[in-house]
Amino acid sequence: MILTSLHDDSADTVTHAFTLDVDELDAGPVVIRLGGVVDRRTAEPLCQCVDEVLVSGRSLVLDLRAVDGVPEVLMPIVHATVLKVSRTRARVIVVGSAALAGRLEQRVPGVRCVTTTAEAFAAASGKIAPSTTVVEPRTTWIDTSEALQGRYL
Repeated sequence: MILTSLHDDSADTVTHAFTLDVDELDAGPVVIRLGGVVDRRTAEPLCQCVDEVLVSGRSLVLDLRAVDGVPEVLMPIVHATVLKVSRTRARVIVVGSAALAGRLEQRVPGVRCVTTTAEAFAAASGKIAPSTTVVEPRTTWIDTSEALQGRYL
């Protein structure tokens, strides 16, 4: 597990300030905190960290509150992460601004976005935080007389 911090100290820190911190809590999810500008150059270490968390089988809290704007490069990373985690019992929870949450929920099916760390920890542990709205899934009823009709090979 990567337990270090990555800070971009290159000469162009004004335009590409980027931080990535990973916290592995004893009895909880792994927290990846991003800050600054996320672009294609800085996305690679993020992907490596996410892959290591997914291998561990633990839930992931992706804290994007300190990210500048709504980076387009995050959309496929979060989407791939949600798809990989959907095959396990772990969860991916994104913490971010309302604007970022709105964008992610539009572009990434199945992503869970919250605005506070407390909500993220509650969601990652399977508990519902008081301020989180639960949406009941819709049930589509199938007429059983038609359910098995069709051609099977």
